Amino acid sequence: MLIPCPHCGMRPSEEFTAKSLAEAPRPALGGDDRPEDDAWQDYLHTRTNAAGQTNEYFHHTLGCRQWIVVHRSTLTHEVAGATLASAFWQQPKHEQEAGE
Repeated sequence: MLIPCPHCGMRPSEEFTAKSLAEAPRPALGGDDRPEDDAWQDYLHTRTNAAGQTNEYFHHTLGCRQWIVVHRSTLTHEVAGATLASAFWQQPKHEQEAGE
């Protein structure tokens, strides 16, 4: 699989470390600045694994070392594009969902 790094261009997926879904918000902090146990367990272990388009964090570990959000299909592994993680969160919500 080739991933289009915004800095380095098309690179083999072996240069990247996959992390997690970019859509999954971290739970709010609870007492003593720690997430509530049930919310944290849900965040870590019980997310929806829907088929179709998704946005995932990748770290370009063997390249520019940037965090990017890769827009890909979980059904075909086809990569539709990639965005710097910092720029991804500045986009309107509808553009994040579309992977634009």
